[in-house]
Amino acid sequence: MKGNSRAANSAEANENDQTGVKTTSSNATASGQSPVVMDVQLEVHKTFCDMAKRKLNVIVTGLPETNCSDLDEMKAADTLSFMHLCETPFC
Repeated sequence: MKGNSRAANSAEANENDQTGVKTTSSNATASGQSPVVMDVQLEVHKTFCDMAKRKLNVIVTGLPETNCSDLDEMKAADTLSFMHLCETPFC
């Protein structure tokens, strides 16, 4: 009976290895971490970098809407409006 139990456990372990649910030493990298853990760490790092980058964004309100249909004209009009805003002293 115990022999059958061991075989069942072995088959179960192999099944877990194939599905990637159970991390084994064969899945470990040179750093000792599984690829799943490394992927999660990379995503967390990217998220924190993105949040830090977004903290530097500036939101400008009060600029008039441009009525241009062409994207290049719209960008030029927005740039001109922003430059005019920056050049005008705030009194």
